Amino acid sequence: MTTDAVSVRTTLLLVRYRFHLTLPSRSGERQVVAEDARLLAYEGLPQRARWLDDDAAAALLGAHATANTHELAARNAITRALDGLPASPTTSPSTAPVWPPNSTPRTAACARPTKRSSAA
Repeated sequence: MTTDAVSVRTTLLLVRYRFHLTLPSRSGERQVVAEDARLLAYEGLPQRARWLDDDAAAALLGAHATANTHELAARNAITRALDGLPASPTTSPSTAPVWPPNSTPRTAACARPTKRSSAA
C-alpha cells in the first residue's frame, strides 16, 4: 500500500514460529508441536534492514492507505521482501528480531511512502 505513515519503504511481517519438541514422559519421549507468532517490521531493503522495535511495528497496523497499489506490484514487492531476508537477522542482539533458522515469515505487507510534490 502507499501511505503517508512512513517516510521510507517499510515492510511488516507476521512471522509464525513452529517448534517440534521432544519431551520426556513416563513412557519414554513424546513429540509435541508448539506455535507462536510475532509481528516484525523493517525499513529499507531486506539485505540492509533497519529493524523497528515492537511498538513501532504495532503502530504500523493503524496506517491508512493514501493510494492504491496494483495487485501484481504488491505481490512482486512481497516476493522480493521475503526472498531478500536472511535465515536469521544479523543486526545487533538488542534490536534484532530473532527467528529460528527453520522458521520463515509467512505474510508480508510492504508500505511505500507517499510521493510528495514540491510547490514551486
